[in-house]
Order: sequence, then C-alpha cells, then structure tokens
Amino acid sequence: MSEKGMKILVSKGKIPKLKEVEVGFCEPCMFGKQKRVTFAKSGRMPKVEKLELVHTDVYGPTLVSSLGRSRSKNDVILEGYSDAYLGGCSNTRKTTTRFVFTIGSTTVSWMSRLQKSVALSTIEAEYMTISEAGKELIWLKNFLEELGKK
Repeated sequence: MSEKGMKILVSKGKIPKLKEVEVGFCEPCMFGKQKRVTFAKSGRMPKVEKLELVHTDVYGPTLVSSLGRSRSKNDVILEGYSDAYLGGCSNTRKTTTRFVFTIGSTTVSWMSRLQKSVALSTIEAEYMTISEAGKELIWLKNFLEELGKK
C-alpha cells in the first residue's frame, strides 16, 4: 500500500489508532517494481559464478562436487530429510512428523509420529516438523563430534 493510500484510509477513519501517516519509504518502495532494467557491463563475472551466488542465496552454502571438491572415503556425510504428512490422523486432524538421517547409505536415526498439537496452518505443521528434525540433527552432530568425526 502506498503512503497516499494510507493517508486516505486515516482521513476516512478506517485506521482509528493511527493519527498521522509519515512513513519513510526506501527507494525501491517509491519506484515500485522496475521492468527491463539493464545492468552495467563493467566488472562482468562469468555465468557460472552468478549461478553459484544465486544457489548460495537460495539454498545456503553447501559442498557441491561439481564445483571441484572431491570427497575422500573417510568423510562422514550426515544427510537428513523431513516431511510433515498433513493426512496423519483423520480423527484428531494431527499432522505426522517424519524425518530420517543417514550417513552414507545407512540410516542412523528416523522418526514418524503424530504431532503433539493440531497445527492451524501447513506452515505451522512444517515448522513443528523441522524443529523436531533440527533437535535430532544437533544431537547427532554433537555425538559424531564426540566420536571424533566432523
């Protein structure tokens, strides 16, 4: 919503607790979405580097073998997968939290159980699942560090 739109709503009494609107907008908010903006050609970087930056921004830093890192046989790679199954229990409407952690091709930890409370949204159900998986991941990471594996 624009500053002008907010002022109109305040003047009509639609936002009763807000007396005066003075919002400091940043430049992108003032200009809105820009279309067909050209980028400077100076300081160009190869397309591969641009993709690495996008991948890091969207996914987070990760080790990717295609970027030149090779793994040795002694590397311990802990992988985890989680899922919130929304059709867990049709009577109680509770979601099923499911996760599995593997080292190599060996399963080292897994869980599948109904959540303790009914989630009000899919995001809340996913958050509860990732929270449980995160707690297990931290425990496994600390356990592996105690064994001398990193």
